[in-house]
Amino acid sequence: MPGRAERLNEKPLESIDELIDILINELPLQDSIPYAFFGHSLGARIAYQLTRELKLRRKKMPQHLFVSAVRSPNLPRNRDNLHHLPDAEFLEKMAELGGTDEAALHNKELMELLLPALKADFKMIETCPPADPVPLDIHASLLFGKSDFPDTEIQHLSWQKHFHKTPECHVFDGGHFFIHDYTRDIVDIIYKRLKRHMMTMPI
Repeated sequence: MPGRAERLNEKPLESIDELIDILINELPLQDSIPYAFFGHSLGARIAYQLTRELKLRRKKMPQHLFVSAVRSPNLPRNRDNLHHLPDAEFLEKMAELGGTDEAALHNKELMELLLPALKADFKMIETCPPADPVPLDIHASLLFGKSDFPDTEIQHLSWQKHFHKTPECHVFDGGHFFIHDYTRDIVDIIYKRLKRHMMTMPI
């Protein structure tokens, strides 16, 4: 993506709709190759929005959608926006959220390079409007951290509106970055679900 790796000098994207248009045009979604999406936090919202747009444009859909640590798309945000904060305050909030190396956050030269992309990511998720349900005819798995989403049951019920099949739900101890502590468990969930899909596919 712009603003990262070899594209570090490019202006980061701040609109999820703009990103979805780029992804749909660039992803090699060949008809003969099954695929799935996994996303965490902003990545999960991007994965959902992308899948939703693929349906609307009648393109090949993923076999499974794994969404982690993200609010149901039709529910409004109930958290403070951070992308508009001065750099120092923004970095303090990043430290409070966890999941980012403390040494990196205190590396002034590194942060000067990465802050534009970080703030753009937060703006993308914080300004993304609620999405009316467009029920998707695919399987889905929801992953939450207990202290990140205390209203897990509400989230699960709300997410159901976005799928014809009831999505399975997995709740882990921890906050927004529970994936760091449960990586093996999450990989196991993904592996088992994809294996199940492969076993039902025609040879």
